[in-house]
Amino acid sequence: VNNTVVTNCAEPYDQQETCNYDCAPGHHRFEGTESSSSATCLDGNWHGPFMSCYVNCPDPPSNPGVLITGTSCEAPYITGDICFFECSNGQEPTGGDHDMSCVNGVWMHAAQNLPGEALVCPTAVFG
Repeated sequence: VNNTVVTNCAEPYDQQETCNYDCAPGHHRFEGTESSSSATCLDGNWHGPFMSCYVNCPDPPSNPGVLITGTSCEAPYITGDICFFECSNGQEPTGGDHDMSCVNGVWMHAAQNLPGEALVCPTAVFG
């Protein structure tokens, strides 16, 4: 299984031997798939595991003057986490996305199937 580490078994594999799987560092078990994390050898074939490990997202893209919030916007960032962005000075942004969702290691615009773009806030001008 991709992006996993195997424990509790070694070759040669015996009938009914069970191997346990966990996600490799920097990955997480994707919720929404069957969560079985073991595989058993039966009649020369492996049955299981029935899990998927997805890549964690890096820190969300950000620019100076941007406030990042969200109840699920906390490292480690995993698939399904959503972060919200606003200008810390209360001004309207000049570009970028107000929200992004972590999807298998990539920050995506939450309402579109496109990579997210960091919010751009106007810089303060003192005169």
